[in-house]
Order: sequence, then structure tokens, then C-alpha cells
Amino acid sequence: MSALPDATADAANLAVLVLAAGRAPLMHELTEAEALPALPLVGRLRVVDLALGAVARAGLWRVLVALQHRPATLLRHLPARWGTGLDLRVVEGRAALGSTAGFGDAEGALRHLLGLTEAATVVVVPAARAEEPDLGGLLAAHRAGGAPATVARGEGVRAAAFDRAWLRGALTGRGLGAVWEAARAAGAPWDDPGPEGPLATLDDLRLAALRVAAAPPPLAAPLAAEAPAGVPRDRLLSLEAGGLRLWAPRLGARRPGRWTVLEDTAVLPGGRVSPGARLSRCLVAPGAVVPSTLTVGDDPEEDARWFRVTPEGTTLITTAMLARRAAARMRAQGGPLLTMQGP
Repeated sequence: MSALPDATADAANLAVLVLAAGRAPLMHELTEAEALPALPLVGRLRVVDLALGAVARAGLWRVLVALQHRPATLLRHLPARWGTGLDLRVVEGRAALGSTAGFGDAEGALRHLLGLTEAATVVVVPAARAEEPDLGGLLAAHRAGGAPATVARGEGVRAAAFDRAWLRGALTGRGLGAVWEAARAAGAPWDDPGPEGPLATLDDLRLAALRVAAAPPPLAAPLAAEAPAGVPRDRLLSLEAGGLRLWAPRLGARRPGRWTVLEDTAVLPGGRVSPGARLSRCLVAPGAVVPSTLTVGDDPEEDARWFRVTPEGTTLITTAMLARRAAARMRAQGGPLLTMQGP
């Protein structure tokens, strides 16, 4: 990634506006309790850290972040992780505007942040990205192009650099998509070298978690360091080949059913897979404990009975889904169910 050549000289006239306010409908159960940028990827690394890591790597430091949906986690995480390295201001929509509607939408969040800075140049970074954008390269292209806006090519809302006065005039209340359309018409395109676009679906999240676990960005590497599924590495026998991972406890590894098989499967921090499970193209949610007897990927119809399966083939496994499956299996086997008894 490119670094800004003279970040110190530009600091007074440049600000980074990070949009971390939204909820992704296609993340389903995962964003009921958390904002999308707060979702964990691997270790202590959250989605928002990819955007802020890009800011730090480009030599930028003045950052304003907009929060709204389920802000509690990010209100704790952002100052703790980035507050000492960046001039960071975190704004929560409902608290800032004193209403339950908060910013209203992404354009409202951007308008509010823009009103908090007088910087001549602003860089807008959506926090729901699957990789670190090259912000140094973006700013270099913005200066060289001479246009009021420089926007990454590709679909969706991606990183962009603006002359502040132009961006202020482009906020017409028609939504952030309309702002990006105007920017593409009036500005210069930029070839973002990042391999992915916006992070919007369960499939995106599974692939991003696998990629970051295999090769975490330099600033994210310490946060991403953690044994698979929360098991200490020194207690595992493990093999990895492509997207296939196999492991077993050192004690009892020769016993049948002790090897865990994960194929193109991401276990998010806080999730755990018991020895013997076999999962293919799964996304294990935080808090979910996959039992040793579970196999996912062999029978799509059976998988869809209990878990959320996307059209692209990712299977989301959550605590509630596992509990519903376990209760149904117990009823089918005639086992006892625990009930609350009165006096």
C-alpha cells in the first residue's frame, strides 16, 4: 500500500470520515446484536480495524467515525485500539442528534461528520470493507487528477477522496448512492487494487475471515493471532491444505471421530468446534459451540432445516440454531425435556 508522501504537511487540511453506522440486512442474525463493522473476523480483529489500519498505514491521523446501529461494542473498541495512534473522534448518531432516528441514513451520517471538520480535503471510508483500501494511492490519484472527486472503480460505496466544498454541495438528501453517482460523473476514477468490494453478505464475511486469518495485514497481525476455534495450538495435531483444515487433540487423536474437518469454513472469535465435527463452507457465529456429531455440507436439504444457507452456499451456524436442532432431535428420540414446574 502507498503511503502519503508528506502526511504531516497535509494534516491540517485533510480528514478521514469513516462510516460505521449501518446494519447489513444480508448478514441476518449476525447484525441483530452487533453493527456490521463490529463483527469479529479472527482473534481480536474486527471488521472496522481493516479501515482504520488503512488510515494508519497511509500516514493519516485525523479521523472522525460515525456510529449508530448497536454502537456499544465500537464505543469501547475504537478508543482502546486506535485512540493512542490516531486523532480519533467517535460520534454516535442518537446521542449526537438527541433523537431515536439518529443520522437517519448513511448520507445523514456523512453530512454530520462533514460539519465537524474544516479540512479542505476529506477521505470517505466505509467501514464495511473486506480488505484495507490503499488510501495513500487514492490521495495521490486525487492530487494528480485535479478533479473535485476521486472514486474507486467498482460497484457499491467504496473509498473516495473529495474536495470538501464539492462534497458538501453533493449532499442533496437523495442518499449516499446518489452522492457516489455524482462523484463518478464529476470526478476521476481510481483503480482500487483491493481484491474485494464492500462487505455485505454472509459469503463475503466467511471469505474475508478466511483470507485475513491466512494473511493478516501488518497492523492487524497482532490482533489476529489466535489458535483455531479457541484451542491452544500446543494441544493440537493439525494439517492444512488449501481451504481444508484438520485437527485433533494430541491425546486420543487415534480414536475414531476425534479429527475435526473444516473445509472453507470460518470460525468467528467466540465460536468453538468440538473434536470430530465436519463442516464445509460454514460460518460459525460468536458463542456457537458446534457439537462433535455435527456434519454440515453433505446434505443441503438437512442443513437448510436447521441453519441459514445462502444461495451461494455459505451455512451460518448460531447458538439459537444449534439449540433448536438439539431440542428437535431430543423430541424425535423420545428424550426428556426440561420444563419449569410450579410449586
